[in-house]
Amino acid sequence: MEHLQKITDQRGNRDQGRQKGMKLLSVLILACIVSTVFYMPARAVSDASGTSLKHVLFINSYGYDFETVPVVIKEVSEELKGAASIQYLFMNEKYVSDEAASAQLAVELDSLTAEFSYSAVILGDDAAFDFAIRNRDRYFKNIPLIYEDINSVEKAEQYQDDPLINGVVEAFPMKETIALARTIQKDAARVVVITDNSVSGSGSAQQAMAEQADFPDLKFELFDTSQMTADEIQDRIASYGNETILLYTVFNVDGSGTRYTLAQGVRLITDAARIPVFKADEAGLGDGLTGGYMLSYQSVGRETAALVLAVLNGSTPQSGSVKTDSCRDECDQKMLNRYGISKAILPEDSVYINVDPGFFETYEKPIIIIVCSAAVLFGLILVLSEAHKRKLRRDLELEGRSNRAKTDFISKMSHDIRTPLNAVLGMDRLALNEADHPEKVREYLGKAVASGELLTSLVNDILDLSKIESGKMKLNPSPYRLRDFFSGIRSVFDSMCTEKGIRLIVTENAGGTTVMADHVRLNQLFYNLLTNAAKFTDPGGTIRFTLDSTQQEDVLHCTFAVTDTGCGMSPEFQKHMFDQFAQEGKKDVQGSGLGLAIARSITDLMGGSITVDSTPGKGSTFTVVLNLPVVTIAEAEDDTTESEPDVSALQGKRVLLAEDNEINAQIAKLLLQKVGMTADVAKNGAIAVQMFSEAPRGYYSLILMDNRMPVMTGMETAREIRQLAIPDAAVIPIIALTADAFEDDHQKFIDSGMNDCLTKPIDQKKLIAMLVRYCKGGE
Repeated sequence: MEHLQKITDQRGNRDQGRQKGMKLLSVLILACIVSTVFYMPARAVSDASGTSLKHVLFINSYGYDFETVPVVIKEVSEELKGAASIQYLFMNEKYVSDEAASAQLAVELDSLTAEFSYSAVILGDDAAFDFAIRNRDRYFKNIPLIYEDINSVEKAEQYQDDPLINGVVEAFPMKETIALARTIQKDAARVVVITDNSVSGSGSAQQAMAEQADFPDLKFELFDTSQMTADEIQDRIASYGNETILLYTVFNVDGSGTRYTLAQGVRLITDAARIPVFKADEAGLGDGLTGGYMLSYQSVGRETAALVLAVLNGSTPQSGSVKTDSCRDECDQKMLNRYGISKAILPEDSVYINVDPGFFETYEKPIIIIVCSAAVLFGLILVLSEAHKRKLRRDLELEGRSNRAKTDFISKMSHDIRTPLNAVLGMDRLALNEADHPEKVREYLGKAVASGELLTSLVNDILDLSKIESGKMKLNPSPYRLRDFFSGIRSVFDSMCTEKGIRLIVTENAGGTTVMADHVRLNQLFYNLLTNAAKFTDPGGTIRFTLDSTQQEDVLHCTFAVTDTGCGMSPEFQKHMFDQFAQEGKKDVQGSGLGLAIARSITDLMGGSITVDSTPGKGSTFTVVLNLPVVTIAEAEDDTTESEPDVSALQGKRVLLAEDNEINAQIAKLLLQKVGMTADVAKNGAIAVQMFSEAPRGYYSLILMDNRMPVMTGMETAREIRQLAIPDAAVIPIIALTADAFEDDHQKFIDSGMNDCLTKPIDQKKLIAMLVRYCKGGE
């Protein structure tokens, strides 16, 4: 027992509160976790020096979504980096029975152990450890077993003489937590220990009950949730007054067999409680617990890794000790306020979460409204500026030029944004004034749509540059008839050049060929080059767009050229013309300076090259060389045939639409009505949660969620809905309809509990296709 009782006061290094702890989900190996098992696909893994790494298997009793699991995994993976290749299996024992979890684990181990040999096995919590002991000869014979977070001290003592079994007992600071509770509830006469009689629950409860010797004036009782229904549990909890200290250990299942997540279990208890509820570890703080003297799972992870490293290095580590130097008194300020508890009676070094907001947090929304426009533009500057710094490899003269370009960026972007915006508003006003002339209304609205698309294109250029810099821009090639490509070029630029008095000449020798290419990026590449040519060519000038091609086997070798008679470029500018923000030429021509940078990046992505020949005062020629795969017409027709989605699955379905903007809500409702759906509108996230929770089961088939709403954001709303203790909450599809369009925004929505995301302005075809997919049960 001695080595299991070396528990000392803990101070310092745990993450600040539950929110910071949950950020581990986005930092760790989340992208790899798509099922209960993920592991390295290669049979042999090597470090940077080419040395073969040892294999370690990590079996956890729970799932990666359980709060303590990613904390421990992060510490273990960081400590073993470079020393071992780790494979992970999750039993998900919180959601399925022990029998089902063990059966599934056995199937996975049959496959893994046939292919891999392990130098050590880590066993997270009791269910995994018990499985390993039962099946030791079958899977783990002569393999060191390192347990972590098992709750039973007696179980650890049973195997303390086994040289192949070592580990970390989840020894909770129960004594200190009860002492903290007595500081708050001075008249308490008993301690009620809440458990569900599971393996983990029993072990934790035994640790709590063992503290009765240190508190002889308190009566200790077990509260077994596995023997009562949810209503009976809440009724019993509500009956306790200040004479009782409620100590929460584990609550995963009730007497009816209903299973709860950690957050759901904590909330079911704390929502009914009239007194504070305490806990001796950090998992669940922020969901209704008042606090406690809390065990840090970071220290558990570090100690576990140290034991594994000792085994891998050939030594026999001392088992069973938990470093508790990170334990500390921690409380939820909201719960202190709820029960009228003053900080003055708590230890001076206590830590608090959910502290009352300061001045800025209190007045955050009015401040954001006042500075909204400037903040958006400034944010764009920061994104592009940061990306620019990573690529800056120029001499001092070029650095100064780039800095001046960044300084001018806000005014240039303001001009480029205002120009199409002015056209949209102007054409809309003209259409309103001509309501009695349908043809003119149609003409004006058509021009307004074109200007709106130009505005969207400008925003997309900014986002595309962000994707390029982060390496996230991908090509989506499909059959593309070059005849259609050139037809699109003429339809866009014929009118543009005619209005300016410029002659446009297009010649090509491959119009009958169909190639595999990304339609959007190929168009974007040459639209940028032709738009620049039109900008810098005076009336009376000429622009030539040519394609000289030859086909060899299944590849079309293409040499595109865009030639203009414009102002040309100086030799000095040509050295950095593809840099972001770089501009030269006519002073009356405004722009963002992003077009050539994007054009070169797309060319590089397509495996081509782009060069320029330019003389000041005489014009420029941009030459793009691409090798495009050729496909037959039959193949192209097969691949490009698109069918209209079958909207019969949408008929009569009801949608909950969370949208605070009335115009956007009206547009969405009209679109849904066209496909036979009905929409109920919630003007903010809190209303959406209320409407969903009060609706009958199955009333809503899907939720469409704006993000930036008052009261609660879309992501906050999604999290709140997913945590509701009603059956539909976990499975109803939630789709984000949002103007947040940066590359990592989509993943943030998924992490918050949503299923998918569409970016505003909404593409109606994409929305309908997504509605059909999710209403049919697709993922």
